[in-house]
Amino acid sequence: MMERILNVLKSVTYLAALVAIVAYFDDCGRRRDQTVLDAWALFHQVKEIRGEGGREQALETLADNGESLAGIDVCGAQFPDLDLPGADLGHACLDSVWAFEADLRGARMHRVSAVGAILTRATLEDAVLRRARLQGASFEYANLSGANLWGADLSDARLAGAKLVGSYLGQVDFSGADLRNCDLRGIRSWRRIRSLMRTNLWGVVNPPRGFIAWARDTMGAIQDTSSSH
Repeated sequence: MMERILNVLKSVTYLAALVAIVAYFDDCGRRRDQTVLDAWALFHQVKEIRGEGGREQALETLADNGESLAGIDVCGAQFPDLDLPGADLGHACLDSVWAFEADLRGARMHRVSAVGAILTRATLEDAVLRRARLQGASFEYANLSGANLWGADLSDARLAGAKLVGSYLGQVDFSGADLRNCDLRGIRSWRRIRSLMRTNLWGVVNPPRGFIAWARDTMGAIQDTSSSH
């Protein structure tokens, strides 16, 4: 009789624990959903009043909760401490954005538009920037190691001192870009670069064997100590 009572008590305890666990995760789910809704509301609200700090916080909260930021429009915004590693920013509009030292490592930014954006000293390791529109953008001293830049338009972009170590450069348009002192160690598909016309390669570090001669003699690149050319 006592053994049967103990078994019943064990079953009741087990069921109570199970119910508590289910309730906990259900509550977590509801709180996460509310957090996401609040973040989207904040993003749209401060967009109307140009509250950049609020938008930055909202974007980071959304990304932390696994929300896609694909297609968002933050053109002209200023983000002093943007932290969006691994975020989905495909097709987003980042034209003229100021995001000094932004953390965008591993971000998915295919077909993003960041024309004239300031991403100086940003971290974009392993980011996907396929077919991105980056004309005139500043990536000076940025880390683009391992980034996939296939088909990106970097014409007239400023990349002085940037790291392109192991990055994929097939079909990239570098026409008129400033690549002075860039680290080019292990760059991939460099013979498939679309354009290097007037690209400044002065002082590049660790270029692949034969790259400089090919770029200068075949593709129209230059080597000039000045930034204007």
